Amino acid sequence: MALIGAIFFASPVPGIDSSAATDKATPATTVEIDHDDGGVIRDRGVTWTCQGAGGDCCVPNWTPGCEDEACCITVCDQYAWCCDDQWDVQCAGEAENLCGDLCLPPPVCPGQGDCCEANGTPGCDQGCCCEVVCAEDRSCCDTAWDAGCAADAEALCPGWCSPPLEGCPGEGDCFAANPSPGCDEAFCCSLVCAADPYCCDTRWDSICAGKAADLCDCPEALCPGEGGPCCQANGTTGCDVLDCCGIVCADDPACCNPDAPDGWDAICVQVAKDLCGNLCACASFADFDDNGDVDLADFAKFQNCFTGSEAGPVADGCACANSGGDQDVDLTDFTAFYSAFIAE
Repeated sequence: MALIGAIFFASPVPGIDSSAATDKATPATTVEIDHDDGGVIRDRGVTWTCQGAGGDCCVPNWTPGCEDEACCITVCDQYAWCCDDQWDVQCAGEAENLCGDLCLPPPVCPGQGDCCEANGTPGCDQGCCCEVVCAEDRSCCDTAWDAGCAADAEALCPGWCSPPLEGCPGEGDCFAANPSPGCDEAFCCSLVCAADPYCCDTRWDSICAGKAADLCDCPEALCPGEGGPCCQANGTTGCDVLDCCGIVCADDPACCNPDAPDGWDAICVQVAKDLCGNLCACASFADFDDNGDVDLADFAKFQNCFTGSEAGPVADGCACANSGGDQDVDLTDFTAFYSAFIAE
C-alpha cells in the first residue's frame, strides 16, 4: 500500500476559515486518498455532497467539482482531486464515461443551417457531422453554429465539408470487418478514418466496424449509397451526389434506409428538387448558370449532358438540357437549345 497522502473532513476544522472553502465539493465522511495510485479513493463508503460545486461537468472548468450533483459524486468517488482541487481534462473525460447521457450533444442534430459555414443557429443540417462537432465544442449546439464550428466541421467531417479522405470510399461493408482498407460509404469511411487512420491505411477490422457503428449512426452517413441518380426514382439506397443525398436523407431517413422497399423513390426525388438547389430543376431551359443568357459556357454543359435518343437517364445537374422532360437529352433537345442560343 502506498503512503496515504491526504484526509478531508466535511465538518469545520479548528483553526481553518471554512468560509474560504465553501465553493469546494466536500465528502460527507472522512476519506483516505492514495496519491500514488492516481488519487483513487480507498474508502468505498464515501459519499460526496457536491452541493454548490463548480461549472460544466463535461468540459474542464478548473474549479472543484461540477454543477451536476449526481455526476460530480460519481466522478469524485473515483478521482478525488476532481472535487478537492480542480475539475481538469481527465475529470471531464471521466464524466463522459461515467455520467450517462449528460455529456452527449443536445438533441438538436440535425439542425437547420449548413454545417460547412457559420449559420447562426444551434447545430447544422448533417446529423453525424453535427454530433461529431458538438461533442468537440458543445457551444455549437448549445448556442450557435459559428465560424469556429464550421472550421471544426471541415476538420472533423471529411467527405462532407472537405473532400473524402484518401482511400474512401473503399469496397467492404462499413459495419462489418473486412480485409481491405476503407469501406463502401464515403462519408462514414472518412469519419472513421479521421478518428483511426489504421482503418484506411491497413485494413477495416472489427475495431473500425465498431467505430462506424458509433460515428455513423445517422441515415445520411450511408451516402452516396448505391449510386443511382438523385433526380430520378432509382430504387437503390441513397443517390450519387453526396451532399444532395445527405440533405435528403436528413429530411427523410427512408431514402437511405436499406430496408425501405422502394429505395430512392419519387418522394425522395421531390425532396431533392426542393432542397438540392439547381441539381434537379432548371429556372430557364438552356441557361445552366442562370445568368440570363445562353452562351458557349452553357453549350459546354449541354454537350456533357447529351445522351442520344432513348439512351438516358438524364444525369443529375442536366435538367437545363432536357427541353421535353423525358428520360434523355437528344437531337430534339439540341434543336431547342440551338434556338435559345441564336436568339441571344
